[in-house]
Amino acid sequence: MRVAIVHDWLTGHRGGERVLERLLVLWPDAVLFTLVHQRGAVPASIEAREIRTSFLQSIPGLMRHYRMALPLFPTAIEALDLREFDAVIASSHCVAHGVHVRADAVFVALVHTPARYAWDLESEYLASRPALAPFARPLLARFRAWDVRAAQRPRALFAVSHHVAERIRRQWGRSAGVVHPGIDPRRFARPRAPDEEYLVFGALTPNKRVHVAIDACARLGRPLLVAGEGPLANSLRRRATPGCRFLGAVPETRVPELYARARALLFPGVEDFGLVPLEAMAAGCPVIALAEGGALETVGRGQPRPSAATSVPGGVLYQGSTAAALAQAIVGFESSAAEGRYDDQSIRATARSFTEEAFEEALLAAITGVPGGEALAANAVRVRPLLASHATP
Repeated sequence: MRVAIVHDWLTGHRGGERVLERLLVLWPDAVLFTLVHQRGAVPASIEAREIRTSFLQSIPGLMRHYRMALPLFPTAIEALDLREFDAVIASSHCVAHGVHVRADAVFVALVHTPARYAWDLESEYLASRPALAPFARPLLARFRAWDVRAAQRPRALFAVSHHVAERIRRQWGRSAGVVHPGIDPRRFARPRAPDEEYLVFGALTPNKRVHVAIDACARLGRPLLVAGEGPLANSLRRRATPGCRFLGAVPETRVPELYARARALLFPGVEDFGLVPLEAMAAGCPVIALAEGGALETVGRGQPRPSAATSVPGGVLYQGSTAAALAQAIVGFESSAAEGRYDDQSIRATARSFTEEAFEEALLAAITGVPGGEALAANAVRVRPLLASHATP
């Protein structure tokens, strides 16, 4: 069976690319398709694969501002030639689900999210580019219309969380199964030695709402570490007080140490799923998260959305997207921590069911239930013995 995997773009190593790595382990002979590929931006495990790009790759200077080419994305993804493949798996957070495949090919999509900046976050993204708004709004409206049509092409959709499945239902008019991604908890199995500093970790982009964490810690006079880089880095540095330290991009080898030494992870954004809270909890680090999106399923372990800041298995869930609300949650966390409510082993146990192996098994089971998917799942099952060495003890 000839298998293709389609991923939107290969320009960095974030949550979507980490899930992609697991797909490439399951289907080691698959050919990887993408809109653009920035060499060296993804791990060797991805770089080593056969990678085929769209016509966007050949446009001079596009790589630095590829997101500005959003109006071209539908044309570019539809132009990818997948006729030789019997099965296609889309790993999609923008347009990968919109490829054209043979009528007899098995086509499934693992959806990280419908394109945020075209749907939920249009106003938020355009607010930082007001001069473009009059031109961008009609383009985004046309993109949304294409997006709905393209979402009907896969035989089945699998969402990375119930939060994303609900967005798929609301925005695309389709139902989706849920397959939670996972982590390797052994990476974070080291003793906790927390300092006084709180931690916020991730891309410095609007949807992460890092400014809320900065402002909340400034209100309380609490020290804060900001780990990550992104387009908002300079504006966030200007906003910060002396108690806030910026680390920039952090090597993966150093990430477990950050979690081990953090007082707690602050998570003020609305994530589609969120691997960072899982990593923190696997390290025994409590998470103080906004009670929205994937955090309800990971930090809260599926508990109902609380009406106020509430202690949950992985830390604290709070309501309200303001710095004042997060500051109040931090104060409540410190009071509970002083009473011994959070211990390392209980926090670690919260993350234990979200493993890479659990993700792989759930995905293969879901694909088996798709018409014609049995052969695709069987193709992956042949490499399962290679994964035995990665099994969680």
